[in-house]
Amino acid sequence: MSDQHWPDMLGRIHTGNSAGVYYNYYADTGGAHRVSQQAPGYKASLSIMASSKRKVLVTLNFFAISGYGFSSTAGEMQRAKDNLVDQVRSLWNQRRLRMILFVLDDRGRPTGVSRNLDVEFRIRWTQSMASADYVLCVYPTQNDLPMVPGRTDRPPFVMSGAWTQSHRIEMHIAATEPAWTFSHEFGHCIGLPDEYSHPGVGYLKPEGREGLLLQRPDAFIPANRQGGVVAGRRSPDLRTGMSTNPNNNLLPRHLWPTAIEVRRLVNRLSKSTKFGVDVNFSR
Repeated sequence: MSDQHWPDMLGRIHTGNSAGVYYNYYADTGGAHRVSQQAPGYKASLSIMASSKRKVLVTLNFFAISGYGFSSTAGEMQRAKDNLVDQVRSLWNQRRLRMILFVLDDRGRPTGVSRNLDVEFRIRWTQSMASADYVLCVYPTQNDLPMVPGRTDRPPFVMSGAWTQSHRIEMHIAATEPAWTFSHEFGHCIGLPDEYSHPGVGYLKPEGREGLLLQRPDAFIPANRQGGVVAGRRSPDLRTGMSTNPNNNLLPRHLWPTAIEVRRLVNRLSKSTKFGVDVNFSR
């Protein structure tokens, strides 16, 4: 397959609620009962450069403000912004994971023709809230963060635009938070759930099937219809950037939401060729 047949195209990711699109929440009964929940969405510009640069570029538009009711200093604001950008560059863009775009035949089966694509996430700071999809709300210290229902502490959080004052996805975080926290909260901005605070999280794979179901790290993990993780607290699948603090481990499933959107875009705009998408470790 020649270079000109690999797609170069632009699109938008515009998911209002990640739950039910990229993953499902489950009750303790091993995946038998789904639990509905309003989760942060995923909104970004998506540039697929499979022919020219062999890369997928995801650009998220952020606007930064002081946390509601507080006046963070210019230094605190800049520290938070720098931490977010640095963590995206150093962790999410480390190129340890790659997206695989492969050609399908008329029956939807892989033909053996594929191309590896690097994935780059980019934060774009806007000049106004009107141009942003995300709002970074910066508080002086963790004790200044709003209380979260059901919690006695004041953790950072990302909230759906359905519930926020700005009507945009908001990341509430203290300037004093360790760098790892910014990486974890960014994961929520690209469609990922917590892998620790709910009994079960069942990811959806890029081709539409359900993936593994994770149980929280301190619980026994029974065999279940998703399969995959059955080992208990020592399972490496339960020690990731979306679970244990601090941990920077990323696995292929952490790019599945983006892969789902890449698959949608290329197959919507491609005139003749149909593509599948997967994620794997770089070799």
